[in-house]
Amino acid sequence: MYQTTFDGLMKEVLIISYFYPPCTLTAAQRPAGWVKYLPQFGYKPIVITRNWDVTLSKPEDQLKDAGSQLYIEKSETHEVHYLPYKASLRDRLFNSKKSILKKCSKIFTFINGIGENFSNQFIPFGDFYDYAEHLIQKHTFTTIIITGNPFVQFRFGYLLSNKYHIPWIADYRDDWTTSEIIQPKGKFESIIHRLQQQSEQKWVGTASMITSVSPVYTDRISQFVKVPGETILNGFDTLLPKIQQEDNNSFIIVYNGTLYDTQDVEGFIRSIIRCIDIFQDKITIQIQFPGICYDPKQESRLNALIKGYESFFLLTPRIPKEDVIYLQQKADLLLMLTHRGQKGIPSSKLYEYLSLQKPILCFPSDQDIVAETLLKTGVGYVIDTEDVLFDKLNEFMLLKLNGRKIFNETKEENLLPYSLSNQVSKLSLFLNQII
Repeated sequence: MYQTTFDGLMKEVLIISYFYPPCTLTAAQRPAGWVKYLPQFGYKPIVITRNWDVTLSKPEDQLKDAGSQLYIEKSETHEVHYLPYKASLRDRLFNSKKSILKKCSKIFTFINGIGENFSNQFIPFGDFYDYAEHLIQKHTFTTIIITGNPFVQFRFGYLLSNKYHIPWIADYRDDWTTSEIIQPKGKFESIIHRLQQQSEQKWVGTASMITSVSPVYTDRISQFVKVPGETILNGFDTLLPKIQQEDNNSFIIVYNGTLYDTQDVEGFIRSIIRCIDIFQDKITIQIQFPGICYDPKQESRLNALIKGYESFFLLTPRIPKEDVIYLQQKADLLLMLTHRGQKGIPSSKLYEYLSLQKPILCFPSDQDIVAETLLKTGVGYVIDTEDVLFDKLNEFMLLKLNGRKIFNETKEENLLPYSLSNQVSKLSLFLNQII
């Protein structure tokens, strides 16, 4: 485990992150963890983000106006500067109830997609850059960290570093133009994608290093931008209390978080429906997808798959974080769906699952970071085929009916390397090296 001690004046680090609490999206958790733990290692984070005084019930809610004035949160250990967010013309057209105006937003999406490669004026939150310059005049920053997405924020790092000669780190929660999951569709998207590739290499090429969430991502991005890379896992904050599911007549599986087209939820649904057909008169089975209705496309996908079996599934809109945690604590099994044929995609839910100290079912194996993490920690099962998945689910339900545990408890020391404090300790060492 990485450890360091701090003795002396705190060094100031500027963090630019579009997503930050009280934003409830997963993307906000990574920078929030840094802010919480960096002071322990001698760094005072000063964050620039946008105002998040808006309810996020669907993805387009991110594009609404939020906040009318600057709000600054200050403490001895950190500062967070929340800039008011003003929806762009493109945003307002996209959120319009009139279909003709919504279609017009595509024109501005294309224009912005090209323009933001050359000017901050085309970036809806381009004021981040101006405000960063304002803070640089008042503080002595040793480093700038910019976490994407949105990846266009890396333009700010490029400009600030060139102008003020402050080293910066480009942090990738996902990969950008090297992504194997999100590919451009059509002529217009391909044009923008080529511009973004050039911008990524130009902007990030000036960074002192890149960081990302898995070795596969880190190596791929590092080679593309020709900058050294290091892996900083998302990690979990604290180990959560264990709550045993004591009702032997019920079996609950929870999948928390976003669902993507590349994840084989179809194979899982087919297997669990086979189990439902066998066990529905013996045990109450429920599969829960909290928050899945945030994405109407994935909600429709699931509804089509579970037709005729709706009573065995719980699909909800976004619900409070504490409620999601409680659902997972009461579950018998936590579901981890990997991406077909893709490596190096751990997902933040993996680390939240670890903190719950519950059995995790991974389907199928990613032959990479997810499978390796479950094997190292000893908290889960990695399954490759639908038939084996069906057999394992059958085994779990029989064990539950007989009042037996489906999984032996893991040792806490196996989990601690994946804690946020340990990951931020690594980050602090990299900051020391850059300085």
